[in-house]
Amino acid sequence: MRAAVLILGVALLSACVATTFNRSATPNLYSALDSQLDGYSGALASGAGRFEIVSTRTDGRRLCRVVNVETEGRFHTESFCKIRGGEWR
Repeated sequence: MRAAVLILGVALLSACVATTFNRSATPNLYSALDSQLDGYSGALASGAGRFEIVSTRTDGRRLCRVVNVETEGRFHTESFCKIRGGEWR
């Protein structure tokens, strides 16, 4: 019984802290991913937090960018990748 309660608690917490980014919700971020150099900082959206593009890498097929994101007192790192002509995921 305790294990079930613990699993449920962890699932609820991870749902609360999971952040999903998309082009319509965070256009500044996606515009920067498309056009800015490493080291660029900007606002996610009005009052939603900030981001900084840390690094860019490619394996010849995919382009990937590492981004530090700070929202509501929370700091985390996200990786965004895309293929040529594709969308950042």
